[in-house]
Amino acid sequence: MVKKALVLGGGFAGLVLWRALLREERIEAVLVDQNNYHIFQPLLYQVATGELESSAVTRTFRDIAHRRTGGFILGEVTAIDLAAGTVTLDPSRILTFDYLYITLGTITNFFGNENLQCLAMDLKNAEAAEQARSRIAYALERAAACTDPESCRAWLTFSVAGGGPAGVEFCCSLAQRLHRTIEMEYPSLDPRDLRIALIQGGPHLLEGMEDPAPAAAAKKLASLGVEIFYNHRVTGFDGETIHCCGENQQPVSLPARTLVWTAGVHPPEVIGRVAAPKTHDGRLVTDPHLRIPGYDNIFVAGDLAGNDRGLCWPQTAPFAIQSARHALRVTRAMLDRKPLPEPFSYSDPGNMVTLGRFDAICIFPRFSLQFRGISAWMAWILLHLYRIMGMRNRFTALLDWFQDYALRDYTGSRIDSTTISWGKKLRETCRKS
Repeated sequence: MVKKALVLGGGFAGLVLWRALLREERIEAVLVDQNNYHIFQPLLYQVATGELESSAVTRTFRDIAHRRTGGFILGEVTAIDLAAGTVTLDPSRILTFDYLYITLGTITNFFGNENLQCLAMDLKNAEAAEQARSRIAYALERAAACTDPESCRAWLTFSVAGGGPAGVEFCCSLAQRLHRTIEMEYPSLDPRDLRIALIQGGPHLLEGMEDPAPAAAAKKLASLGVEIFYNHRVTGFDGETIHCCGENQQPVSLPARTLVWTAGVHPPEVIGRVAAPKTHDGRLVTDPHLRIPGYDNIFVAGDLAGNDRGLCWPQTAPFAIQSARHALRVTRAMLDRKPLPEPFSYSDPGNMVTLGRFDAICIFPRFSLQFRGISAWMAWILLHLYRIMGMRNRFTALLDWFQDYALRDYTGSRIDSTTISWGKKLRETCRKS
C-alpha cells in the first residue's frame, strides 16, 4: 500500500527529503511551499548587492521534480493538527498524511516592532533581495539629486542590523560594491560621504564562530570603512532615522534612509499553534530520531528541530541536510520493518564566511584546519557551486561572477522602476499608519 508523505517547506531540509521520497515506490511524496521555487539562501546577499541575478539562486520545484511521481502544492500552511493527521492550507484546503515532515524553516524576527517590519529590508527570499538591491540603487539616485549636503549624506548612509555571517558578508560586499559604483557611475557624489554602519547587539561579530574569525571580520570591515556599533540594539526606524539603544542604555540616533535587517529569526506563527512541546526559542522538541514525541510518523528537520537534551543545534544548511537524511533513514527502516538506526548526532563540518572579493575565512574543527585569503575564497566558491541546485544555476552564477570579478562589469546600480515605485508606496503607507 502506497503511503502519502507531506513535506512542509522546500528549503534545504525539505528539498533533500522530497527528492529522496520521490524515488520511493512505496511513498507518494507531496511538497507544500508558499513559493514555487527553491532558493539558495546563502547567496541572497549577493543578489541584494548586484553580484548575482536571482535566477542564479532559484529553481522551480516542478523543474526539480522533472516528471517524477509525486507533486507540488503552492500554499501557505495555516494549521497542523497532529492528532487528526491533517494540515490546513490557505484558503481552507485540508491535506491528510501518513508521514509528515515539518521543514518550514524560520522567518525574520523584528521583535514585534511594526515600523521595522514595514520599513527595514530583510534577505529571506528572492523578492526581498531584489527589493533591497533596488532600494540601494534608489538611495544612490536620490543622493545624486540632493542639493542639501545633510540629506545627501543621509541617503548615502546604509545600515545593517546584525553581526552574524549574513550581516558581515553583506556589509563586505556592499562596501566594495558601493565604492566602485560611486567612483564609476556617480562623479557628482563624494565617496567620503558614503557611510556603512553595522549594528551588532553583542560585543563580538560572528558569535558562535571560533577565533580568529570574529577579529578578522572586524579588521576587514574596518579596512573597508564600515563602522561597527557593538552592544547596540535597534529600537526603531521611521525611514529617515535609526534609533538605537547603546551601552548603558544610552539612546543613539543615526540619520539613514536604508536599513537592512539580519538580526535574528524565529519560527513561523503556525508552529506556535502546534500542540507539541517547544524549546525556549520556539522550536519543536523532538525525540532522538527527530520525531515529535508520541507521533512516530511526524518528523521535524532543519531550523525548527529542537531537543530536550540541552543541545543547541545550529540553524544552518549542513544541519538541515544531515537532519533530513536521518529522517529518511528512520522512515525507510519503518517501511522495511527493520530496527531504527542510531539516534541522530550532528557532525559539525566547519564554518565559512566570505569577506568580499577574493577573501574568506574557512574553519574546519574536525581537521584542526583554519585558512584565510584567496585559497579560502576559492574553497567557498567551489562549495557553493556544488550546493547550488542545477547546472543552469551553476553556469549562471559562474557567468555573473566572471563578469563581476574578471571583466569588472559592475551592474549593481541598475534600478527596477516597478520595484522602487512599490517601495515608495510601502513607505507612504507605513507613515500614514
